[in-house]
Amino acid sequence: NDWGTLVLPYSLTLTGSEPYRLYTISAVSENELVLKQLDGEVAAGTPCVGKRNGSESELTFGNDDAELNMAISDQNVGGMTFHGTYTTKEVNSGYVISKDCFWNVEELNGSTLVKGVKVSPFRAWLDGNAAGGPAQLAMRIDGSTTGKTKTIMEKKEYQKPQINVIAIDTVGMIATSMQYLQRGHTEDISSDDVDEDGFFKVD
Repeated sequence: NDWGTLVLPYSLTLTGSEPYRLYTISAVSENELVLKQLDGEVAAGTPCVGKRNGSESELTFGNDDAELNMAISDQNVGGMTFHGTYTTKEVNSGYVISKDCFWNVEELNGSTLVKGVKVSPFRAWLDGNAAGGPAQLAMRIDGSTTGKTKTIMEKKEYQKPQINVIAIDTVGMIATSMQYLQRGHTEDISSDDVDEDGFFKVD
């Protein structure tokens, strides 16, 4: 099961036949995030958690008649804020998604391997004071039992994600494609988890 984040400046209408599922964060507990699946129209500027649903290695989010709306609707949840960004954003607090869970930014910045944490364009992160919080937060879809299931947390070798965003083109459209990682695990940070400039790789 493969996870990432997404925010788009145009609406999407979900029919249930897409090769992905989109979720909002409905609650934050001590060690996990509770997700609620989105159906129907997803408004422009809505930060989402995304999950690949199928075998496609690349997902495209498009709308031929899209009307761009650059406003972002932040979501307040559990004393934190789920933010989206259309530009690269360096963050110093909260949680970012990588390897199928959300990582504590302050914990990451405490690693000698990490010089900083950046969120890529058209992505989202959970902002707020995470000092003293868990190093990782698991994810659980509302209605399931616990985040510590094989769906999210099973220890298994993973492939590093390749996520590509094609910027606004000449007709004002944004083509967003993601190649998601395989099921991840929450082991210690290694040199593979940071880019050539020392920034932690966020999905």
